[in-house]
Amino acid sequence: LTGPAELVATLNGREVVRRAVELGDQPKREVLTFAPAAADAQPGRQPLVVSLKAAGDAAEDASTKQVRVSDRKLKVLVVDSVPRWDFKFLQRALLRDRRVEARFYLTEGDPRAMQAGPPFLPAFPADRKELFAFDLLVLGDIPAAALTPEQQGFVREFVAEGGGLIQLAGRAAGPGTWLGTPLADVLPVELAQPEPPAEPGRAAAFRPDPTPAGLRSPVLSLGDDAVESLRAWRALPEIHWAYPVTKLKPAAEAYLTHPTR
Repeated sequence: LTGPAELVATLNGREVVRRAVELGDQPKREVLTFAPAAADAQPGRQPLVVSLKAAGDAAEDASTKQVRVSDRKLKVLVVDSVPRWDFKFLQRALLRDRRVEARFYLTEGDPRAMQAGPPFLPAFPADRKELFAFDLLVLGDIPAAALTPEQQGFVREFVAEGGGLIQLAGRAAGPGTWLGTPLADVLPVELAQPEPPAEPGRAAAFRPDPTPAGLRSPVLSLGDDAVESLRAWRALPEIHWAYPVTKLKPAAEAYLTHPTR
C-alpha cells in the first residue's frame, strides 16, 4: 500500500497517540511516544495496541503488547557471590537510575558492608513476602547452596507468579550448581553439565550471532535498524566463555546464539 495512512495507539482502550503517516515502497520507522496518565497505573498488565489504517481502506493492521504502568520506582534485588565486573557495572547503573530502587547482596561479601544498610541487604530475603516486594531479581554467580531449599522455592514461586528474573552466568557456581534444584526450574534453558575449566589461553574466542528475534528486539538494538544493529554486533570484541546449554524450554526465545555450538 502507498499513500496517506494513520497510526493510532491505545492503552487499555484509551487513545494515547494518533499520527498521520505516508506509506511508500520503502520500509519506514515511526517512533510513537506518550506520557501515561495517573489512571493508567493499575495493577496487572494492560493491552497497548498500535494500529495502522490506510486512507480509503476499511481494514487495519494492529499489533498488541501487554504492558504494565506503575507510579512507583521499580524495585530490583541483585545477588552475587563477589563483586564481579558484572555486579559493579549493574550497581553503578542502577543507583544512577532515578526510576529504580535497588538493593544488593553478596553471599561472600564483607559482612560489615552488608550490615551497613541501604543499598545493601544483610541477607537474602528470609520469607516469601520480603522477596515478593521486589519486581526484578538478578542472580549472578552464586552456588545453589547459598540459598536454603525454602528460599529456592520462594524464587521459583516469584517467577511463576510474574516476577522478573535475570541470571548472569559465571564460571564458579551459577548456574553450574543449580542442576536438580528449583533454581534450574526458572531458567529458560535446559542446563548441561558444567565443563571443566579450560587451561589459561586455551579458550576459543567467538562473537555471538543475533537471531532474527534478537535483531527485532530493542534489547539488542545497537543501531537505527536491524542492518546497522547486526553490523555493530559483528564489530564488537570477541568473548571467551559461555555456559553450555542443551535446548530452549517451551515458549523461550533466544536472542543470541553461539556461532559453532
